[in-house]
Amino acid sequence: MSKLLSLTCLLVTFSFAPLGHLPLPQGERKRIAINAQSPEQQIRKVLSNRGVSDATAELIVAQAKLESGHFQSSVYNQTNNPFGMRPARVRKHLVCGQYRGYAVYESLSHAVEDYLLWMEFVCIPLHIADPATFVRFLESRGYFEASAYEYLRQIRGLLASSAKDENFA
Repeated sequence: MSKLLSLTCLLVTFSFAPLGHLPLPQGERKRIAINAQSPEQQIRKVLSNRGVSDATAELIVAQAKLESGHFQSSVYNQTNNPFGMRPARVRKHLVCGQYRGYAVYESLSHAVEDYLLWMEFVCIPLHIADPATFVRFLESRGYFEASAYEYLRQIRGLLASSAKDENFA
């Protein structure tokens, strides 16, 4: 059974490689878990297990959606990296490789855990309810290049969209 699952992961890895791109080198090959949960659900589960407040979890999910183009970007698809994280140099991390300057993770769960390690390293609290406060923390840590106003506008838009989706579910 274990060999079958490994073979399935290998086949799934190659079948998701974009046309015109070669798969990542052996040490950096993406492992795709066969999982029925959406990326948002997987992120929320890791955050809940780590004791992150629901309000902060929603902010982090919105941030992951923004940074990964709703989990559709080529970088996300090649790296399991919804936050656009770069490989860490001086902190504890869960990075297993590098792709076009971005950190590669074995799984989405590892990416979320690594993001939480980064938050801890740069002293961002795990219990923030206000989007503006969250964005100010990210801005002060040099996380994004857009204006703080634009980043906050996009985060708020994603939070509003997520709230609408939950009301219709």
